[in-house]
Amino acid sequence: ATASFALDDTGSAGWLPVLGRYFQLGFEHILGGADHLTFLAALLLVLRRRRDALLVTLGFTAGHSITLALTALGMVAPPGLAVEAVIGFSIVFVAAEAALGRRDDLARLALLGGGGLVLIALASALFGGVIGWPVWLGLAMLVGGYGVWLSRSGEAGRLAPVVSGVFGLVHGVGFGGVLVATQLPADRIVPSLLGFNIGVEAGQVLVLALAALIYTGLGRFLHEDRLALVRAAMLAVVAALGMFWFVSRSIG
Repeated sequence: ATASFALDDTGSAGWLPVLGRYFQLGFEHILGGADHLTFLAALLLVLRRRRDALLVTLGFTAGHSITLALTALGMVAPPGLAVEAVIGFSIVFVAAEAALGRRDDLARLALLGGGGLVLIALASALFGGVIGWPVWLGLAMLVGGYGVWLSRSGEAGRLAPVVSGVFGLVHGVGFGGVLVATQLPADRIVPSLLGFNIGVEAGQVLVLALAALIYTGLGRFLHEDRLALVRAAMLAVVAALGMFWFVSRSIG
């Protein structure tokens, strides 16, 4: 369905029409991408201050913009099961950070999670899983390294933009796969890529703004304890979805 969109005569269309059509494609893709939206929800729940929200959003934007362009230009392979699985993992990672919050708890969970991922990597290698050992090892290093940073008096907030940027690189490959499927017109690469990326950003801003508005509104009508329960329930749903996508995509 995606490939049939926006390709009728784009090769002969002018710069602005191509920009507009791919803007629409990017906007619709982010709004229809359940896993990407869930990741954005996890980011919103982990943030406490507007400044942090801005930095983390910029990190995610920078990350996915890079790999989106590289994938669309054929310099990075389109997303496979490994990339789709890591997108699920990114949701679980951010949800866990939002749920725990305390540095000591996060450090223990991260160190434990790194070891667990090593074991999963070994099991995957033994039983022929669809994800190769380099991906598992990379995830284990990310989680374990994060735990070491926190255990040495690091602050999670300082690394949040970096972490969101790393996961943005992964999500960008997923976005790029949509562009690859549309068979980009060779003479309209720039407006196609630019329009799609702006569309993704516009959809992302819209979702974050609406979610923040709803959450702020709930804060005005609910007691602090009940608001905490609502947040916990949202985190549980986000984490469950992320784990489902991670596990199901990992085993094919």
